[in-house]
Amino acid sequence: MKKLREFSHVVVLGRGRVVLAAAAAATVILGGGAARGATPVWQGGTSTDWFDPTNWSTGAVPTGVDVATFANPTPGNLPDLGAGSARVLGLSIDNTGGPYTIGGTNVLALVGGGVSVNGGGAAVVTPVVLPVTQGTWAVTPDTTLRLSGGLSGIVPVTVAGGGTLDVSYTTGAYAGGFVVNAGTLSLAQGTTQSALHSNTLTLGARRRSPGRTRAAPRFTPGP
Repeated sequence: MKKLREFSHVVVLGRGRVVLAAAAAATVILGGGAARGATPVWQGGTSTDWFDPTNWSTGAVPTGVDVATFANPTPGNLPDLGAGSARVLGLSIDNTGGPYTIGGTNVLALVGGGVSVNGGGAAVVTPVVLPVTQGTWAVTPDTTLRLSGGLSGIVPVTVAGGGTLDVSYTTGAYAGGFVVNAGTLSLAQGTTQSALHSNTLTLGARRRSPGRTRAAPRFTPGP
């Protein structure tokens, strides 16, 4: 635990030991309340421009009542916000046909707070992600969600699903904290202080069921 005490955050452990990556399933909570129509699926038929309605299956750019969906197969034109900012209810990414990268240099706000990523490989999000309400970030085993642009705000992020949330960004003012119920929170060497400064890291307890024990969540501070 000496490694963790080097930084300005609090570590709260459950009854399980932090030794193995978890493989527990999770339910994604994408929030809601407002009536929603068809799900906008990225097709990229025209360009990489996130804000071009013709690139979406619904013919409209997703808003705060929509789960922006990135399906299999992965198209040649990957979404890019450019210098613009966007607000969506949540994100659903399927990497089965190839890894997605959501490009951009500004802010992607998640009004419902929830994220779902599956299909293996690493999905990369380069805009700063702003969780507006607390939700579950479910990343399946053998899959990584990499936030290269960082996080913003004060809303906690809950990691579940057994995969990896990679927060190896070098700058950031996020102060919401991380709750790792299942899976791995990963940081590369030299980025740990940027991601965890002034945050609480909570690792959920090892889960027990008749006949077997599920491994505890894991924090990986890099080499």
